[in-house]
Amino acid sequence: MHKTGKYLLLLILFISGISFPVTAQPDLDKKITLIIQDKPFISVLNEISEKGNINFSYIPQKIPLNRNITFSAEEKTIREILDFLSAEMDITYTIVEEQVILKQADTQEASSQAEITDHFTLSGYILDQKTGEVLIGATVFIPELLMGAITNAYGFYSLTLPEGNYNTGYSYVGYKKTTIPINLNANKFQNIRLEQTISSVKEVTIIASEEKAVYNQIQMSQLNLEPRTISIMPALLGEVDVIKSLQSFPGISLMGDGSTIFYVRGGNRDQNLVLLDDAPIYTPSHMLGFFSTFVPEAVKDIKIFKGDIPAEYGGRLSSLIDIRTRDGNMNRYGMSGSFGLISAKGVVEGPVLKDRGSLFISGRRSYFGWFIRNIFPELDKLYFLDLTAKFNFQLNDKNRLFLSCYAGKDYFSEGPSAPNMSGINWENLAGSIRWNHLFSDRLFSNTTFYTSKYNYSLVTDIRHNDAWNAHVANITLKTDFTWFRNPKHTFKTGGLVSWHNFNPGNFTFGTEIQPFNFPVISRKYATEFALYVSDSRNIFNWLSVRYGARLNIWLNSGKAIEYSFNSAHQVIDTSWYNPGEIYNFFVTLEPRIGFSFRINSLTSIRTGYSRTTQHIHLITNSISPFTTLEVWLPSAPNIKPQTADILTMGFFRKYPGPELEFSIEGYYKRMNNQIDYTDHAQMLLNPTIEGELRFGSTESAGIEILLKKNYGRLNSWIGYALSRSVRKIEDINENRPFPAVWDRTHDISLFAAYDLNDRINISVKWIYLTGLVFSSPVSFYYYNGHSAPLYPEKNNDRLPDYHRLDLSLMFDLNKNDDRFDHNLILSICNLYNRKNPIAINFNKIVADNGSIVIPANIKTTPQLIPTQVYLFGFMPSVTYNFRF
Repeated sequence: MHKTGKYLLLLILFISGISFPVTAQPDLDKKITLIIQDKPFISVLNEISEKGNINFSYIPQKIPLNRNITFSAEEKTIREILDFLSAEMDITYTIVEEQVILKQADTQEASSQAEITDHFTLSGYILDQKTGEVLIGATVFIPELLMGAITNAYGFYSLTLPEGNYNTGYSYVGYKKTTIPINLNANKFQNIRLEQTISSVKEVTIIASEEKAVYNQIQMSQLNLEPRTISIMPALLGEVDVIKSLQSFPGISLMGDGSTIFYVRGGNRDQNLVLLDDAPIYTPSHMLGFFSTFVPEAVKDIKIFKGDIPAEYGGRLSSLIDIRTRDGNMNRYGMSGSFGLISAKGVVEGPVLKDRGSLFISGRRSYFGWFIRNIFPELDKLYFLDLTAKFNFQLNDKNRLFLSCYAGKDYFSEGPSAPNMSGINWENLAGSIRWNHLFSDRLFSNTTFYTSKYNYSLVTDIRHNDAWNAHVANITLKTDFTWFRNPKHTFKTGGLVSWHNFNPGNFTFGTEIQPFNFPVISRKYATEFALYVSDSRNIFNWLSVRYGARLNIWLNSGKAIEYSFNSAHQVIDTSWYNPGEIYNFFVTLEPRIGFSFRINSLTSIRTGYSRTTQHIHLITNSISPFTTLEVWLPSAPNIKPQTADILTMGFFRKYPGPELEFSIEGYYKRMNNQIDYTDHAQMLLNPTIEGELRFGSTESAGIEILLKKNYGRLNSWIGYALSRSVRKIEDINENRPFPAVWDRTHDISLFAAYDLNDRINISVKWIYLTGLVFSSPVSFYYYNGHSAPLYPEKNNDRLPDYHRLDLSLMFDLNKNDDRFDHNLILSICNLYNRKNPIAINFNKIVADNGSIVIPANIKTTPQLIPTQVYLFGFMPSVTYNFRF
């Protein structure tokens, strides 16, 4: 075995604390004293379990739990007591792993009764008691059967169980656990309302309860991040950011300071699917990437899949960020908001019809443009805004309707004093209508109609409305079905049809006639069909499996112009297609399978394989983090679909005492038909832009370690990722492999939040990343007073390593009040004033006076001095939040 593998194995065994010992058996020779006077048999078992530290497992219908019994045992072994009870109650017992299994004495009679035992379904929704909002990922647990379920994305649960009496537990992180006795003698639909605990306002949560850790064992590479966690994280200029908070987890890295561009496990930035209430958001950024488009106050739930994406989702290779917005308070009206250094936010919510429907509206607008105009008087407008609205209505117990919409916009323009009066604006628009329907207690469906659009305009003359514009948009109808066959078996299926249209970038003239020879870029149209099936089941107590597949059909249609290229990437033919004419198609199949091996109740090993396909591609050769000038193109005759095959394996361990969770995951991913660009590629206003593209493969591999503490006054996690991402593209770097721009060898992240008391919380975040890759010249040559760099290979150098410490203090300005709360957050970004470079230049010299300047001309061979550009150093901020 390689030395690295040996060390990794020793690390796993050391941290797990198990070294694979023999599982501890119940001690039946332990002596206890019991005095039972006319008590039900279930009470006797509970008393034995408590005094003897023994776990019993049984089927309630097969054991006379309610039969009363009287007996006494003084200093008797548990084995003697069980032998007596076996004869008295007509049962037998056996030991399996850590449990004592109780069965009916007559196995033949028990078998015949099992065939006629009735099964009934317990189903319903779990909601917040105060607001009436559904709780995503809440747990339903049946201790008598050691079975449970988790609510889906709409708060629905379904459990089909044998007839009997159960003490059903309902729990959700940050809420009081509720136990309700249920006599399941018929199908029962039961909505449960959980009460929020006082401490949950500050409580940091990444994953829910212990029961969820037991029953959600198959899915790998998934994180659940709650908005309250994001709200206490230190933030740049006090602007809490959903996307940037993801950087705190191993396997997810941002490009640098001031950028919301992020990369996941060696994939490019366009390979991340970001969904807002099922609608895709193509470019989730404001102010050239300084801030993301999502306001935490409007977000209810965030799920991050870094790989092993479920079959019901598709369209991207690397990751899925599934964001669900708040439904709104169904019981009473309320408002909340905040004021920071650069923007103000507000939320209004309340019932449209009490306990039946609600409305939620949130908005944000920046105002820092007012200050910048004092410095740059030629500036006219500079702002960004977000608006989120959601309406939900419960038609009846079987039908529920959700309407969501989002609009985000950035606008920059020069005033009359500017020479050209130019400007930039871009916007994201998204809307969805979702209909939940219960066909039965076990068959749940969701049908969604959604549309989204990203639109970008580079205005060259505001007076004449001359601008370059590009957009990508879609309209989609999809439906999903979930069949909860039993607690150990869930089946999903569904499909979608989607219509896409692309404007790769055209220039339009407002008042003047467009020149005759001005290039026109053909728009693109495509239709997408997808079908999927997914089956998840527990085969044995120690083995669970999830398998499925997704079938994609992609059709290109006119009106369009397509070019054919020869091996030298020169145009050799042109084809015109009429509106609606189908001229190209791709059919791809995506198999997915995952296994979970349960070593014991606290330890598991999981592994999986999945294939993903991507038909929508971001075409840009800019490596600047401060750009939203993006062109999207579909798969077509000259651009094949990107595909990825990913293998994952992980070890997971819980430590109940200190409430710790440890995980280590390894992955290998190979991506084909990856896009890169020839040197000096012409990307704008180029009708034959496909000729500038080059294709190849990317291989990435890595190990990610995460240790989390989820409960108590101190909540924290520390993560580490060791990774590598290498590309090989035709005609680039002489066809030799080279590291990807986003290749980061080491990634360390630390977050900790501590409640000093009931009103003060302190949080810190520290990040360390290996420096970004870039191409560095090794020499320069000079001709006619001009210098030109010489690059031996692509991405041959790195920026200095990136690291930063952020600090945040939150002060509650009043004690917990049901009617009004407000707090103050003080944040310091880059506490020790680290100057993290975002670029290095090689175009300056040292002047005679010692200053560093860009030479106007070169008469002699100068000594060029490398200089670096960084964005910000020590930066404090303050934010005021209120709610009533």
